[in-house]
Amino acid sequence: DIYPPMDRAVLEEMIACNGGSSAGIQASVMTGRGCYGGGKFCSVFEAGKQMTGPRYRERTTTAIANEMTWLKEKYHVSDFYFCSAQFLPSGAAAAKQRAASFRRAVERLPFRSSIFLYLRCDNITYEVVRELVHADVTTVFVGVESFDDATLVALGKSLTSEKIIAALTLL
Repeated sequence: DIYPPMDRAVLEEMIACNGGSSAGIQASVMTGRGCYGGGKFCSVFEAGKQMTGPRYRERTTTAIANEMTWLKEKYHVSDFYFCSAQFLPSGAAAAKQRAASFRRAVERLPFRSSIFLYLRCDNITYEVVRELVHADVTTVFVGVESFDDATLVALGKSLTSEKIIAALTLL
């Protein structure tokens, strides 16, 4: 939660180009930086080898909700784009806990929102999906590199095509 805030000049320009209205405009929110994954194809993972400290730095769900509130108050935006593929941490229990924490933070907001976020297949469980639906998540992007198990192994992925299909079926 020590990140400097994003520059909002582009958001202001988008609203101006939209006739001064925030209708239909998504505000970007950083939910963390870096990557805890280890895919052989990933430039973020390779860049992370150059870093000192943790490879992934996560913002608290309270800080994320506070930023959403600030964006709503200042720009009248209620559609949000979470620009981090690592919104949920690795591991089913940790992912469920963060999803529940985020749901509680969103439930305290004085407005309803619409949230677009990225999820990793290895984080998608029934419990996580239920929590995120109640946290105003309306759109999910899931990066699937392949449904071919040999390709997944070659890419350094720890998932099988069967696990990927099971995760996508829950959405």
